[in-house]
Amino acid sequence: ALFPFTLSTEDRQLLSTPIIDSSNSYLSETIKRLQNLDWVKKGKELYLKDNTCPFCQENTINAKFLEAIESIFDESYSKKTNQINAIKSAYESATKPTYKKLIQEISACELISEEEREITTSHIKILDEIASKNIELITTKFNNPSSIIILESNDSIEEKIIECIAAYNEKIKDINTKVAKFKETESTIKNKIWLALRNFCTPEL
Repeated sequence: ALFPFTLSTEDRQLLSTPIIDSSNSYLSETIKRLQNLDWVKKGKELYLKDNTCPFCQENTINAKFLEAIESIFDESYSKKTNQINAIKSAYESATKPTYKKLIQEISACELISEEEREITTSHIKILDEIASKNIELITTKFNNPSSIIILESNDSIEEKIIECIAAYNEKIKDINTKVAKFKETESTIKNKIWLALRNFCTPEL
């Protein structure tokens, strides 16, 4: 693989499974029936600032209601959303910088032809675009935990890039071997020339 990161089975299942309310709050059944947990979560974060209802503007938000709302988003719920956020951070760190570094290294390598450089770079950019889409998908899942997402991938493009990089490394290795062999041969020839000159000049010396 091009980066040392793979989604575990647990992570894939988390992303592809709706996170729903599992509490015993008296609001739970209504929320499940209306399927509006994400909407409730946003309302809790944005509008429940005091005891005034954001809809009727009456002082109906009491301690019992707040306790019921809080119990919906319990430790289990928070753990799952935190895990989604961790997946996003790990995925982003493992993909975007890697692709950027690869493009820079390929662009700077003088042993790679312009045509090879363009082909490989275009492949890397495809994976980079896929990574950007996946990061957006994970962000969507974090903001709307009840949504279902499946990350995109392109194994054939990744394999092509790996093959190209392996070929470039082999080419560089071959040239380095030739350079090392040239220096070794040059040194041997010099030694033989000086030895021949020494033998040739023996009478004079």
